[in-house]
Amino acid sequence: MPRLGRPAAFLLLTVHLVLSYSHNFLVEPDDDRLWLYTSGIELGRNSGAELNRRVHDSFSAVGSSASQVTRFGLRERYASNYVGASLVHGTAARLVGSLQAARLSDYPAYLARTMNAGFMSMYGVTCLILLVVVLFASDRRWLLAALLAVSATALLESLFDLAGDQWSGLPTLLPDAETRETFAQNLWPNLPALFINPQIQLSPFGDTPRNHFILLMLPLFLLRWRGHVFGSYLFLAGLAFIHQSHTGLVLGCLVAVDAVLRPWIFRSRTAVVIALVLVMFVGRESLGSVIGIARPIVIVSAALAALVIAACIYWGLRGRMGRAAALLARMRERVEARGPVFADLAMIGIILAVSFPVVAAINAVGTEAQSLYFWTQVHGRALGIFRPALMLGLGLFAVGRLDAARGEQRATKLVYAFAALALVPSTVEALMHNHHPIARFEQEARLLDASVGPSIDWAVIGKHSEAEIYYAIARTLDAGR
Repeated sequence: MPRLGRPAAFLLLTVHLVLSYSHNFLVEPDDDRLWLYTSGIELGRNSGAELNRRVHDSFSAVGSSASQVTRFGLRERYASNYVGASLVHGTAARLVGSLQAARLSDYPAYLARTMNAGFMSMYGVTCLILLVVVLFASDRRWLLAALLAVSATALLESLFDLAGDQWSGLPTLLPDAETRETFAQNLWPNLPALFINPQIQLSPFGDTPRNHFILLMLPLFLLRWRGHVFGSYLFLAGLAFIHQSHTGLVLGCLVAVDAVLRPWIFRSRTAVVIALVLVMFVGRESLGSVIGIARPIVIVSAALAALVIAACIYWGLRGRMGRAAALLARMRERVEARGPVFADLAMIGIILAVSFPVVAAINAVGTEAQSLYFWTQVHGRALGIFRPALMLGLGLFAVGRLDAARGEQRATKLVYAFAALALVPSTVEALMHNHHPIARFEQEARLLDASVGPSIDWAVIGKHSEAEIYYAIARTLDAGR
């Protein structure tokens, strides 16, 4: 690669990440982001639990809806799910807050600056991790593939945004339980659109821990496909502090893939890291009671999946497979012959396809809440999570074809040219976006402040919207009123 190759790639990657974030930067005082902010600023405090208790008491007193009580309780138990993101948010809020202490009397203005600082800091940390791994763990081909993956993803997103997002995908691939929706209504256009234009909740350039987790799938699979399987599982262990639930989903899928393709890793130190991530997930995950994990159909399905994985590892380590496992051996040989990228992506596709009818059956016999919070979305979210890996694999394929057709030097120039041209729609989209996010946030926060009132009546706080409840908690934690 030319001397300026890595600096040029670094510059192009950075500009794409910044521009794509600038038109996805949706920080506003909604319930989800205010809750994430409070989870950060209450780290190390005991007052947060007391405020949550007051809210629960108010829910009982005013007769709040079951869905509101469920959502609040879920978030309360989920506080440790994003502990790394919460730490960054809380640290940034404290640093900026110390400079804005005079603004505490005008809390909407204070909150606008501290919250924006927290969200931007977390995205900055995420981008820094991606850039470090991509630039230092890549040779020329992989660096170009990563650049293609990021620039192509940004290009698709900006083009669809400019066209009004007339065709975009949601993660709900199954109909909610106890509704009259059909499979067809959920699969189309959501399934194909998830590959081309997932909405902001599954974008790698958004401002929530889910978005950050998705973006960091690119360096995780780069490590994995460069032969650093142990390092990729260590990386996944770190991601558990960004999004606990998604870590469990990725861990289960990758363990199943490696049970078929790389059973030998379960005799190495990688097995220790896998066990560590699994223990962290089981010990910290709090979604089980909400999604009905103790139902017999879920337990039986999970037990069968674990049995199949254990059998694949056992047969693979023995090296002598019986007739029942001969098909598995032939499948492994065929996919491995095409390299680790194709093998991993093919196995992930097979796992998602095989598990889809099982999840559909579990979803159909569950409650509406269980369906809403997990089962309808598990495959859609999985597609969004693994999409960066697919883009990286396609990028590597494109680089290989360009090298063969044009030669390495010219192929490199073509990739840089594409990445530079892909900046044009992102730039247009960024210029059209709101250029005053703090002012907009402050204006919306003032509306919440007026609704909550100068003195919070915790006895009736349950009558307020979720955003107003979390605003009241944040103001009390920050300003003591």
